[in-house]
Amino acid sequence: MAKVDDVIPANGYSSTVRKTLILGKDGTTPATVLNPVYVQSVSAIDAASGTTDGVTVGNTTTVVLAAVATRRHWVVTNDGDEVIYLAIGANAVLNQGIRLNAYGGCYESTLENAGLAVNAICTSGGKNLCVNAVTNT
Repeated sequence: MAKVDDVIPANGYSSTVRKTLILGKDGTTPATVLNPVYVQSVSAIDAASGTTDGVTVGNTTTVVLAAVATRRHWVVTNDGDEVIYLAIGANAVLNQGIRLNAYGGCYESTLENAGLAVNAICTSGGKNLCVNAVTNT
């Protein structure tokens, strides 16, 4: 099966809406399914600013993101060669909280925790954590 993506402007936002239709084996006819599904996702970045950063995580709790009430979303990715642990709204502790596996383990905020402080820790220290955040302006 294949899929077709149509990207169209979302009304009132400087963003896009992606609508996906799953196609059959021939690549042109919609797949025969009992309940066809169109998947739609909206990414609204109107009146917001994004940041991309890297944080060096230590072997003691390290601030990744300070608490910011207007932050709407964040994503962190472990770019190092050992496990990193996250804590949201608290100090990070080894072997507790959210585990990010080495070489690409990642975590994405929810609406409920996007504005809270994020801390991280790893065993040896000096490991890189890639950070992307979107904050209302």
